[in-house]
Amino acid sequence: MKYWAGLFFYATMFCGGAHAQAEVLRIGAIDSPPHVTDAQSNPPKGEFIAFLQKYILPPVIKKHKVKVEWHSAPLKRQFRDLEVGNLDVLLMVLRNPEREKVYNYSEDPVIADQPGMIVPKNLFKNRDSVSIKEFSGKNVGLVAGAFVPEYFQQNKINTVVIAGEDAGERIPNLVETKRIDAAFIYLNSITEGVVRNSKIPSIKSVTVTDVPPYSMYLAYNKKVSAKVRNEIDTQLRLYLKEYKFK
Repeated sequence: MKYWAGLFFYATMFCGGAHAQAEVLRIGAIDSPPHVTDAQSNPPKGEFIAFLQKYILPPVIKKHKVKVEWHSAPLKRQFRDLEVGNLDVLLMVLRNPEREKVYNYSEDPVIADQPGMIVPKNLFKNRDSVSIKEFSGKNVGLVAGAFVPEYFQQNKINTVVIAGEDAGERIPNLVETKRIDAAFIYLNSITEGVVRNSKIPSIKSVTVTDVPPYSMYLAYNKKVSAKVRNEIDTQLRLYLKEYKFK
């Protein structure tokens, strides 16, 4: 009897240790060139993915014995997955009081930039910057799940929600075919990347200069352990200066 009790105890300890070593860190990514591209690949590509893989994730994997899984889905679904525990980390998330109720965030932002608009090239000739007031009465696209800025309503801008797996790819075509007047993205570096990747010569990116810049963070599911979050934050503080994407 003692033999079987000891064997059971040993097996339980062994299996428990194996389970701990197989802990998975599920990271959600959406196409946000140049930071994230080919989000459906495993792993995704892009400048921020390369930065994470070189500087941030190796110490986390080594110290906390985690395995990284990459997940891709439309933004709105990823927010839901993060909230209910189907994701552990979501990249480049705008921080606001409403979201702080359901997610934890990295201590420091990972990217800060002025917002941008994708517009027809002939709309603002010989200009690469605009005022948000110039879009009053216009139909401006925004990816489903993105937070609608207060100044949209203040300037009577009509929001057109763009949903679906291929929302990011469709935005340039919607602008080109004049189904929307412009498309808003919180980081101008992404509007530039989307336009560049689209290879559509009749559209361009412009910077919105008369509104505050936006800071993007990593968002964590509330159940992600403090030790893992703290390790990621520590590595970000050490190496974020190495992230260069322009």
